[in-house]
Amino acid sequence: MEKSVLPPDYRSTPLLASMVVQMKQWLTYQFCQLQKGSLKELFFHTPVPHYLLPEETGTQDLNFYSSVPKERTHSPSHKYTPVDMPGGLLAGNWGLISPIGTAHIPAQPIGLWQLTADLLKAGSWEYNVQTDHFLSTDNLPSLFKAPSKSFNSFSTIINLLREEDQKSLREHWELAVAYGATFDQTVRLADHTATEVWLQMKAKPVFKDTALLKVVGTVQDVSEHVHQEQQLIRAKTSAEEATRAKTEFVSLISHEIRTPINAIIGLTHLLLQEEKAGQENRNLQSINFSAQSLLSLINNTLEYSRIDMGKVELEQVNFNLKDLLKNIYQSLALRAAEKQLAFDLILDPHLPQEITGDSARLTQIINNLTSNALKFTKQGRVSISAEVLYQSDKDCVLQFAISDTGIGIHPDQQEQIFENFVQANASIHRHYGGTGLGLAITKQLVELQKGTVKVESTPGKGSVFTVKLRYLKEQAPAVKAVPATAQAQDPNSLKEARVLVVEDNEFNQMVVSQLLAGWQATAELAENGLVALEKLKDKAYDIILMDLHMPFMNGYDAMAEIRKLGLKIPIVALTATVGQEEKLRIAAVGANDYLAKPFSPQQLYQKLSKHLQLLEEKTVVMV
Repeated sequence: MEKSVLPPDYRSTPLLASMVVQMKQWLTYQFCQLQKGSLKELFFHTPVPHYLLPEETGTQDLNFYSSVPKERTHSPSHKYTPVDMPGGLLAGNWGLISPIGTAHIPAQPIGLWQLTADLLKAGSWEYNVQTDHFLSTDNLPSLFKAPSKSFNSFSTIINLLREEDQKSLREHWELAVAYGATFDQTVRLADHTATEVWLQMKAKPVFKDTALLKVVGTVQDVSEHVHQEQQLIRAKTSAEEATRAKTEFVSLISHEIRTPINAIIGLTHLLLQEEKAGQENRNLQSINFSAQSLLSLINNTLEYSRIDMGKVELEQVNFNLKDLLKNIYQSLALRAAEKQLAFDLILDPHLPQEITGDSARLTQIINNLTSNALKFTKQGRVSISAEVLYQSDKDCVLQFAISDTGIGIHPDQQEQIFENFVQANASIHRHYGGTGLGLAITKQLVELQKGTVKVESTPGKGSVFTVKLRYLKEQAPAVKAVPATAQAQDPNSLKEARVLVVEDNEFNQMVVSQLLAGWQATAELAENGLVALEKLKDKAYDIILMDLHMPFMNGYDAMAEIRKLGLKIPIVALTATVGQEEKLRIAAVGANDYLAKPFSPQQLYQKLSKHLQLLEEKTVVMV
């Protein structure tokens, strides 16, 4: 009867189960070199070699069994074919269809397998389930940093691992031996060095017919790969933390910068409402213009930061296109008049009245391009035009063109002006100022909306910037956009309204209080959230204006506490950042709306009127 042993010639040869596929390919190639007709058919049933030593002949037989149970058996009458292989003479039980003669295969260097194993930092092992015999390659102990020259059991391997890994691997091993289960585990050696050693251990059963003969496996040192993964994870975590810190910084600096600008613009507006002498009025106009220019610079810088961090998200709101373009035109008309420039707004009569898209981004794009045109034009004309290139029942493609008779741009510089922090030449900054971000941001905002922007320019004659964007027609589910400026104000819409102003900046308190007084509304001031909560316990208010960044209790916490009290009073959050995350955050704590700093008096009036009107409508319905 045949018995399973490992021949002496192969005891020193590493048998890597993970490389048996290569062994099979090599054997196949060698057999195909035999003379025609000497080999009719060859079967490979398993990637794991099993050695047989017939007692009578003393011939070393190489047999391949299946790694899954086989119902099919081969005829025992098939003859062995002696094969010369490195390490000794093998008789292969290949399941030949017909007997063939002896084949001689050229010898291969016996160190090839050892070299491959060393390069892969891998070894293999084999456990005979029936004889309880454990064998392994010579290099396996070195992978486990073990002093012994060989392992006599799988338990020896398990005991070399960290305690937290031992239990899991032992459970998998028991399933493999009992039921022929496979496993693939990455484990760590017991901590006896400064650097962790990670080993990947794989196991696979070998069946003959339905009987589990053995479990074979491989071990590979994957420490370098794991350490690289850990380093990448640490780098990713560090980058995410840096991004969060950057986001918080942008939010904070946005608040700190916009708050005083809001006061400057508001106070200037109040002074301009009074009758002032000619020079005094011109001085106020200059202050207002400078504040608006500073605001534009800050907006561009902060917008660049948001784009750079991937924080810009496009909104889908229904808005009146013609009203939006007229508002942009009116907001820039004074600047054109100051430079004695002709300023035109040309609208295609076929423009759709209502479209769906990001109205704020379109405003920013048109405003940036038109502001640039006004800046670089000393005399002549600046025009804003809008026309329809394509239109259907569902969508439309619109072209916006901003043309001027300004200094123009040299052809060599027309591409680079859309790059970050780049201006056409150094003299531009000396004469006109700016950061070189306006056009870069414009291009990024256009491309975020899947549109295009290009420039045609002749030095000394002027430029034309053309933007093409696709918009959906008005969709019922979308949110209705709020116009950039208020329509005609109803002088009585805020009369006797009780407004709680929660704001820590004294200048902004003064501005808002005076504006509300001018609209015949009553303002009650609270310097932080705690004071606001105390006032709400004693008095009733029609609406709350809530700043977000305040000492002792910020606006987020204050709004959350107000809602916990069950109060349904409308709250308008005053925020310096209006990204999607900020909108979701303030909505989550109970805000009904938001107003971005710095805001114009018209914008404040409109927000208050809107929510007081809604409140009045709800009251009428309840009655």
